[in-house]
Amino acid sequence: MMKTTEYLTLLLFLLFALTGCSEKEGDGEEWDIAGLYLTFDIVNTRGESLLQQGTPGSVYGQPISLSYENKEYTLDWNTARSDKPSRAYVAVFNGLQYIPLTVWNPATNHWDETSGRMIRIGELPRDVNYEKSMTLHFGGKNYTIKVVNSIRWINRSAGSDYDPAIEKVPDITTTVRLDGTQLEGTYFTITI
Repeated sequence: MMKTTEYLTLLLFLLFALTGCSEKEGDGEEWDIAGLYLTFDIVNTRGESLLQQGTPGSVYGQPISLSYENKEYTLDWNTARSDKPSRAYVAVFNGLQYIPLTVWNPATNHWDETSGRMIRIGELPRDVNYEKSMTLHFGGKNYTIKVVNSIRWINRSAGSDYDPAIEKVPDITTTVRLDGTQLEGTYFTITI
C-alpha cells in the first residue's frame, strides 16, 4: 500500500510540475492571431471576372497551380470552399481553394455569399516573422508572389480598445508583392 501511495504522490507531483502554459512575448498574455489568406480574381480587360462558368472567355476549369515550399498545389474547381478562417488554431497551408465571394451585409451584421467566386491561397501564419515566396502557374505564365510578415510587441497606447491591464500588444505588418508590385492588401486581380 505504501508503494502505491508513493507512486500516486510522485505521479501527481509530475503532473503539476510539468504542466504549464506557453506565453507569447510581451506581458504574459495569450494571443490568438488570425492567419492570412491571399485572395485573387482573374478578370478580362473590362474588369469582368472570368472565374464563373458561362462568362465569355471564362477560365473555369483551366489548370491553375501554385509552387510553395517545394510542393505543388493544384486548384480543384469542383470543390467550392466557404469555410471562414478561425483564430483558435495554428495556421495550416491548404494551397489553392475555389471559394464563394462574400459581401458584408450591414442589415444582418454578417457576411453573405454571392454568386461570384474567388481563388484563395493560404493559410499563412501572422504570429511570426517571415519572408516567403510562391509561384502561381496559370495560362502558360508564372506569377511570383512574395509575402513579408513582421510582428513586434509594442506598449499599449493610452485610450486603445485593449484591456488596460494588458501592457503589450502585437503590431503586425504584412506586405504582399505580385511580380514585384506591392499590393494594397491581400486581394489582387490578374488581368488577361
